[in-house]
Amino acid sequence: DDELGRYLRWKPDVNRAAERFRAYQTFRRENPYVFDDKPLLLSQDPKLTFLLQNGMAIAPEELVAKDGSAVVILRAAKCDLSAHYDCNEEDASRAIFYVLQRVVERKTLDWLKGITFVLDLVGVANRNFPKRLVNLLSKARGCFPLRVQAIHAVGMPWWYPVGQRKMLSEKLRARIHFLRDKTALLEFIEKDRLLEEDGGIYNFDMQSWISSTVLEEVEQLE
Repeated sequence: DDELGRYLRWKPDVNRAAERFRAYQTFRRENPYVFDDKPLLLSQDPKLTFLLQNGMAIAPEELVAKDGSAVVILRAAKCDLSAHYDCNEEDASRAIFYVLQRVVERKTLDWLKGITFVLDLVGVANRNFPKRLVNLLSKARGCFPLRVQAIHAVGMPWWYPVGQRKMLSEKLRARIHFLRDKTALLEFIEKDRLLEEDGGIYNFDMQSWISSTVLEEVEQLE
C-alpha cells in the first residue's frame, strides 16, 4: 500500500508509523470534506484552481532549502475568502491540503529532510485569518507523514494572534524562526531557488503548473 509505505518512510519505526497512520485515518473519517466528499483533485474541483492560482499556497518541486528540505510557502495575505466567489474555510483548507499532498507524493522528496514552511505574513490583515480555517488546519496536526524541519514566519505584524502559535506542538514551536523581511530567507534558501517575489531569481509559472497538473490527473483517471 503506497499510503502506508509513505508513513514507514517518514518514520522507519513500525509503531510510530502505525500510530500516525491511524491518526490520519481518524482525521480523514472525522473530516470527510477534505478527501472523501469530493475528490481532492484540481481536475475535479474548480474551487481548488480558483484558490491556488493566486499563490495562496505554493510548493514548486524545484524550491528546496539549503538543508535539502522541500519548501512550502503559505501567503496569508492572499487568503481572502471574501474575494473568492462561493469559497469558504473548508475550500481554503482543501487547497492547502492539496499542496501538501502533492509534496508527499513526490518521488524526489527526501523523507529524512522533510519540509520547511515559509509563512509569508507581509501585508496580512485580520480578514486573512478566519478562525474556523485555523481550527480546521490545526486538526491535521500529527496526521501526515511529514517531518517539519523549520517554520519561517516572515513579516509578522505586532497584532498577530499569539494563540495561533499555541496550536502547534512544543517541538514545532521551537522550530519557528521570525524573520523581519523576505531578504532574510536567503540565509536558508539559495537565490537561484528562491522565488522572484521573495528576493530570488527563480521564476515559477503557477498557471502553467495548474494546467500541467490537471492534464496529469486526467491521464491518471483514464
